[in-house]
Amino acid sequence: MMCFRDIIFCSRYYQKECINSNCVHAFTEHDRTLAIDWWGGDNFPLALGDRKTEVCGYIKGESNGNTK
Repeated sequence: MMCFRDIIFCSRYYQKECINSNCVHAFTEHDRTLAIDWWGGDNFPLALGDRKTEVCGYIKGESNGNTK
């Protein structure tokens, strides 16, 4: 399956459970802009998964069920 940048981005960051925007698996607003430009709209294919490890730099945030 084709997805943006062929990367599995972190679902914990996407849902704002983690707020570490420096993580290589964080799908940031900048990434969102690039994905929209690449795909031509905001319905771009995006792969998400739980990327939390003991060394990932997890910073607890507030989960809000973000689906943006």
